[in-house]
Amino acid sequence: MSTGFPGDSGSGNGSAPGRKAPVLPMDGERTPYAYDPKIGEEAYAAQADAIDRVDPLAISTPNVDPSLAAIVATNFVEDGKRGTRRAAFESLAPHLGEHTLDELDQRANAFWFLHLRAHSAEAVKTDVKVDPALIAEGMEAKARAITLLEYHLAKNTFMMAELADIRSGTGVVDLTLDLGRLATHLSVHKAVIEGDKLNYTPGDEQRLRGLANQIRAALKKDGPNETFDLRNRAWTRMVETYGELKAAADFLFRHRPTDLAAFQPLRTAVLALGSRSKPAAEPPIAPAGTTPVVPTTAPTAPAAPAVEPPPGFPGGNPLT
Repeated sequence: MSTGFPGDSGSGNGSAPGRKAPVLPMDGERTPYAYDPKIGEEAYAAQADAIDRVDPLAISTPNVDPSLAAIVATNFVEDGKRGTRRAAFESLAPHLGEHTLDELDQRANAFWFLHLRAHSAEAVKTDVKVDPALIAEGMEAKARAITLLEYHLAKNTFMMAELADIRSGTGVVDLTLDLGRLATHLSVHKAVIEGDKLNYTPGDEQRLRGLANQIRAALKKDGPNETFDLRNRAWTRMVETYGELKAAADFLFRHRPTDLAAFQPLRTAVLALGSRSKPAAEPPIAPAGTTPVVPTTAPTAPAAPAVEPPPGFPGGNPLT
């Protein structure tokens, strides 16, 4: 029976000789963590002119792990080419314009290449011209924002995992990214934290972003950091095409939930991929001198939180 999707033909009763079982996500030879620098360099060469033309006012910076984001994007392409999905995407070509699966693959590889090059340039720098006082102010603001969010959102497991990842950041470049991420979370959870008159002030989000921009501007004066500008331009282009194809998938597979599940929002997919690669948290240890409480009755299931966070993003998506 035909589903009506491009490339999906019915076969009537019975099965054609040699017909294979339906393709499952775990089938095939996926190697999601393999990076080929030659492919990355070729992708950047093809994308270089378009990357240079990105409007400076439209440039965004990664708000998730850049390498995992590139992996998610290339996995999106691989999943999009499985079975009848490729033909489904191709049926919308007149509406998608330049935003094709192959274009996303090239943009993702170009971004990945530039991200790794930027960090290589950062690793060999010996004369970072950033005022130590500015770095110290950024570190203090980062620590204060983490403490504020941890206090008010301690029961939000998604946020706790996010804050643990932010806390693990090291180096000046990570600091600029961490400040931006924290500013976003303060905005998202403003309704929860704005009542804390002791630890929160209305200008905290702007202060975090301002510090990130000041540090980034200081770094930009150092030659190698031109690569970070290219990386951010490539990120902007990759996110644009990912968003267009995600919207296409939402339409194409709106009646096919199994297929639709393969195409998650970029941030949701990155956080899910990152969580699978992290060890489980250690159980809390009772403070010394306390006596463990032994339940005398059968344990009961903990009450569900009043508001469940949307899957994959702590407290909601600030982009919607």
